[in-house]
Amino acid sequence: MTRSRNRPPHCARPPESSSPVGVTPAIDNGIPYLGTAAIGGVVPTITGVVEGINESPYAGNIVAFFQGSLNQYPEAYKVLIDNPKTEGPQNKTGFLKVREHSVLENFAYYAGQDIFGYFKQGAAIATEKEIVDVRVAIVDLPDGF
Repeated sequence: MTRSRNRPPHCARPPESSSPVGVTPAIDNGIPYLGTAAIGGVVPTITGVVEGINESPYAGNIVAFFQGSLNQYPEAYKVLIDNPKTEGPQNKTGFLKVREHSVLENFAYYAGQDIFGYFKQGAAIATEKEIVDVRVAIVDLPDGF
């Protein structure tokens, strides 16, 4: 592989290829390179994201975020798991379905739902001390969740 004099090794020009999908791989390892993309930008607070996608087709991301990030913090995870409602259409069983789903299944299952409707205290779950402590530890943004 030929490198440009001003480029670091990881930014070298990709080799010519006869990839079956018609794209040039960055590294010729026999695996077709389909490309990458980044969507979005800087998010000032987690609250902004949650408010923006709650009750949308992407509401399942909130449940996955809560389950995934809080799972690493036992005190916060206990608050999360102990506070969903036990009765009604939005209950603990439905909230925990995220454990059985793929990302696409999460989108379908939770689409359009108010995720905070699963909790006894509604959106106030986000202000529980254990959860706020995790938010600060993860993103270090003390002024908003």
